[in-house]
Amino acid sequence: MQPLGESLPAYWITREGYREVGPPAFSPEGRWIASDGYKEGFYGSDAEIRVVRRDGTQSRKLTVGAAPRWSPDGKRLLLMREKSKRPDVKLRVYVIDRDGKNERWICEGPRPDWSPDGKRIALCHVAPLSRIPLIRIVDLGTGQQEVIGYGFYRADWSPDGKAVVANGFSKQRHVAMVRLRVDVPFEPEFLVPEIDIALSPSISSDGKYMVFVAQRPKDAENQAAASQ
Repeated sequence: MQPLGESLPAYWITREGYREVGPPAFSPEGRWIASDGYKEGFYGSDAEIRVVRRDGTQSRKLTVGAAPRWSPDGKRLLLMREKSKRPDVKLRVYVIDRDGKNERWICEGPRPDWSPDGKRIALCHVAPLSRIPLIRIVDLGTGQQEVIGYGFYRADWSPDGKAVVANGFSKQRHVAMVRLRVDVPFEPEFLVPEIDIALSPSISSDGKYMVFVAQRPKDAENQAAASQ
């Protein structure tokens, strides 16, 4: 581990031997970091997940996989794995203990995320016949699965675990952000409809705020330019 710079209280944690690395994720208590990496690049090798202490020590390989997500209690991680880089091969979701033991296959689908209580996951699922992207909830205890609405990429849970927000579709079939209630499937609430293009919502831990990516409206750009 090397200092990042004199003016920043930050450090480099290197991943030697990897040409590409994915986004890192802190464990809930903030002591460990998990991330994925590709030794021969994304298209040249499978991803490997490593965990390392926050100070850069005790780095070790956890398993083969990508996009690690810590459970709320920090004892397990979700991950994705694929058997091939071919587009027709589906991603699979696994859960594994933080020490690399007790790996278990859960279902097929990309970008899983934990519910706040750690008992369920939400993920995107493409219907085999219609090819329509759907948001699916999986109970990790019973294995029961339920589709709650149309949506794609990663679904982000509300702090109370009663809903998820995700990329979805408006009534006009345009891409839009939606809030999907777990107990009332296929009744989406469209979020910030006044913005034409808004994607990738994420809710704050207290449920009061939401951050997302959006194209700035032209009237806002004109107002900003006029005020300069």
